[in-house]
Amino acid sequence: MSEKNISQEVLDKIKGSKPKPKWEFLLKEYLVWFLGVVSLILGALAFSTILYMLLHNDWDIYESVSGSLLGFIFYNLPYFWLIFLAIVIYVAHYYIRHTKGGYKFDFYKIIISSIAISIIFGTFFYNFGVGQAIDNLVADKVPFYGKFINPRKQIWLKTDKGFLAGMIVQGDGYSYIVRDIDGNEWRVFIKDKEIPFEPVLGQPIRCLGEKVDDNTFEAHEILPMRGMLWLKKQPPTMIERNVKGVRIIR
Repeated sequence: MSEKNISQEVLDKIKGSKPKPKWEFLLKEYLVWFLGVVSLILGALAFSTILYMLLHNDWDIYESVSGSLLGFIFYNLPYFWLIFLAIVIYVAHYYIRHTKGGYKFDFYKIIISSIAISIIFGTFFYNFGVGQAIDNLVADKVPFYGKFINPRKQIWLKTDKGFLAGMIVQGDGYSYIVRDIDGNEWRVFIKDKEIPFEPVLGQPIRCLGEKVDDNTFEAHEILPMRGMLWLKKQPPTMIERNVKGVRIIR
C-alpha cells in the first residue's frame, strides 16, 4: 500500500469518527477527583483509628503485658490499619495522577501531601471520637477483629495468664462481680491492695492477678479501662435484669 493510500485511509477514519462530547470528559475528570478525595477521606479515617488504638492502650502496664516496651509495641501495632492507610494513600496518588494536569505532580509530593492530609484530618476525626467509633463498630461486626486486627481484646481474655477485663455489675469494695468481654461472669477478690480509684457499677476495669477457678479471680491490681466500648454491649445476665424499667442486682 502506497504512502498516499495510507494517508487517505487515516483521513477517512478521522472524518468518520465523532468527537466525544465535552460533558463526557468533564464527567471522567470529576469522577477521578471524587475517587481521589474518597481515598483521602478513607486515609484520614484509618489514621484516626490508628491514633485511637495507639493512645488507648495498656502503656501503663506494658511490662506486665509483654515484658518489654519493644515487645509491647511490636505486638500492639495496628498492622491492618497501617496497611489499609498505605493502600488508600497509593490509590489517592493514582487518581490524582490521572486528573487533568496530574502528570505534572511529582510522585513523592503527592504521597507526602496525601499522608499529611490523612494525619491532619485523621487527628480532627479522632478528637470527635471517630477512631473509637470505627474500632468498636468493626470489633462488633467482624468476628476475627480481636484476634488479628486489635489484639488488645485477646490479651484481656487470658485469665490463665493473670489478665481479666470486664464491666462491674456488682460490688461491695472487697469483691466484685465482673462480666468479661465475652459475657462470662467472674467473682473478683482484691488481694492486699487498695484500688487507686472508686469503682462504680457499669464501669469497665482491668484486673491483674491469678485465676482461682472457672469463675473466680484474685486481683493483685485493679485499674480503669479506657476504650473497648463493646464491653457495654453485652446482654444482661441472671445477675442483672430489668424489671418494669427498674434495674435489680442480686
